[in-house]
Amino acid sequence: MEPNANLLRPTLGIEIRGVEKSYGNVGVLKGIDLNIAAGELVCFLGPSGCGKTTLLRTIAGFNPADRGQIFINGRDVAALPPNERRCGLVFQAYALFPHMSVRDNIGYGLRVRGWSRQAIAARVDEMMSLVKLTELADRYPRQMSGGQQQRVAIARAIAIQPDALLLDEPLSNLDAKLREEIRFELRALIKSIGITTIFVTHDQEEAMVVGDRIVVMNKGVIEQVGAAQDIYRRPDTAFVANFVGQNNLVPVTAKASHTPGCASVQLAGIAFDVPCAQKVSQPQAMLLALRPEHIMIVDGNSVPNEAPCIQGAVTAAAFLGAAARYEIDTTLGIPLKVSTAAGGTLVPPGHRVVLMLDPRRAALVPVS
Repeated sequence: MEPNANLLRPTLGIEIRGVEKSYGNVGVLKGIDLNIAAGELVCFLGPSGCGKTTLLRTIAGFNPADRGQIFINGRDVAALPPNERRCGLVFQAYALFPHMSVRDNIGYGLRVRGWSRQAIAARVDEMMSLVKLTELADRYPRQMSGGQQQRVAIARAIAIQPDALLLDEPLSNLDAKLREEIRFELRALIKSIGITTIFVTHDQEEAMVVGDRIVVMNKGVIEQVGAAQDIYRRPDTAFVANFVGQNNLVPVTAKASHTPGCASVQLAGIAFDVPCAQKVSQPQAMLLALRPEHIMIVDGNSVPNEAPCIQGAVTAAAFLGAAARYEIDTTLGIPLKVSTAAGGTLVPPGHRVVLMLDPRRAALVPVS
């Protein structure tokens, strides 16, 4: 029996409960719990060795979990082999058959599943139209660009009507400029299909562009889950603050504050409130996370008295087109990274400056 020719959208997403995976004595996944809504596009983000690809492969069934449950569209698939989990897969290398045309590559999975020739032709035409490759139907992979090959791989993966689409660093084989250009196109394509999708990447900017939510992983655990803006502006841990974008992490003592959702810190002789994810009742050591673009180089004679300011000296300066980047030795005893709009004259190394902080854009994270 052949599935309906129209794309079917799963009504349930992916649920992961207490998933663990070890290789020998090394724990690679340490009790992962995660819910992904139907139709949601979630990015697994983290450095090499953090467990993101292992988690993807565990969901797909290639690395079965040692413990835990995995539900895909409401089915418990933890004990099922990969071919019974109804997942569409796109790997780093795309794995297109070099001797097959675009049309044949897309239809391969349907032929394996016993679809009729007429149904395969109709579905392949539908997929080629969806990924805008109809005019290239008879070309072979060697005759196509990296971006076109990627679209063929995605069309082949979704042609079989999977309950979930799993992509393992699908842009890693493209050059930097093409990767940047194709991110928005890829996101728009996946969202138009409405399929529950997991996208693995180590590129933070890629994750922020592509994902509805980002799952930040480190050493086999999930550090934080949230939208790109939330993770960037309100990191929960020092690892997230340091991994997602650049950050300055300044040791401070946090105290209770009367402002909801904040803690009080003192820097450069001035006390101010900073957003803090955890409740602070007793004084405790924390890290003040300051994004380079949230630190201003100002005229020391025109700074408001209540504004926290730090003096320092420029040790390095670089013009990067849209921005100027600085390394500044400060009276705090630690250097700070500062990023400013590139207009005006670059402040030269050796020049003394005053830095003004914006407490509203800072964040407090626990000392790891």
